[in-house]
Amino acid sequence: MLRIRLAILSHRQAEQVAIMWPIFVLDSGGTVANIPLDARQAYQRLGVKPVINAAGSVTKYGGTRTRPEVLEVMAGAARIMVNVDELNRKAGEEIAKLTGAEAGFVCSGAAGGLVLQAAACIAGKDPVKMRQLPDTTGMADEIIIQNMHRFPYEQAYRAGGAKLVEIGDSRYSHPWELEGAIGENTAAVAFLCAPMTNRRAIPLAQVCEIAHSKG
Repeated sequence: MLRIRLAILSHRQAEQVAIMWPIFVLDSGGTVANIPLDARQAYQRLGVKPVINAAGSVTKYGGTRTRPEVLEVMAGAARIMVNVDELNRKAGEEIAKLTGAEAGFVCSGAAGGLVLQAAACIAGKDPVKMRQLPDTTGMADEIIIQNMHRFPYEQAYRAGGAKLVEIGDSRYSHPWELEGAIGENTAAVAFLCAPMTNRRAIPLAQVCEIAHSKG
């Protein structure tokens, strides 16, 4: 098995590397693995060049590669019809059990998850409100977000019907700003956990404390 060492690459650099080694991709362990010939041919027919993903799990590159044993189960499951609502519930229970989370839900991806977050916080368990979305007339539809937590995919919240209310600036956010922003139209408070997040943001524990104190 061929192994190479790669530094973290920019998207442009990764694309340039892919031109030199168009038949290899990195697996989760950093090993370069051969792409099956039939898969390469499928992409070649479309005029799509495989790339070396040196950026981790990134939506732009398809997230992550699927393990062979998972693909095998997927191929078998695809031949059987089931009630998808029931499947989603059971899959969520299994995910929660494996991860230790309160609950789990399979969605289309990160952006789809953001849409569902907004919709769930706005409509709750009310089926009438669910059907009305993204029209939020008569509903609390504001999601509060710290300025330094703004990010490119936040429009997914708006796709779910939310209106974003910004507090603070690019350098600081203060607890009193969050307290003052929470009102009768507040559906949720967003908090971004990411390496580039400013440490001067209101910490998650304090955000939760303030939000819960407001009901």
